[in-house]
Amino acid sequence: METELRLQLLAWGFPEPRVNIWVHDDRGRFLARCDLVWEEFGVVAEYEGDHHRTDPVQWDEDISRADRLSDEHWSVVRVTVRQLRTQPAALRARFVRALTRGGWRP
Repeated sequence: METELRLQLLAWGFPEPRVNIWVHDDRGRFLARCDLVWEEFGVVAEYEGDHHRTDPVQWDEDISRADRLSDEHWSVVRVTVRQLRTQPAALRARFVRALTRGGWRP
């Protein structure tokens, strides 16, 4: 699903993200391994499959990961299959907002 998300983002005209990147803070400390990363705009996208919701340990880690990234001023866009397939306009708008806040100009 991460590939489907990435291809849709490219079809919408967004810049190419880096894939499965380890993100660090300004001091070099590991924050998270992220699905899609736009380092120059401070944005990460995380695809949340259903197991992220149904596994309590995974759910807790996902929340902690998003908090760590947000604490270091990264914009985190979390995406589900439902959003990708049935709410594409709203999802696209979320990416426009996040990337634009980071300095991207369409």
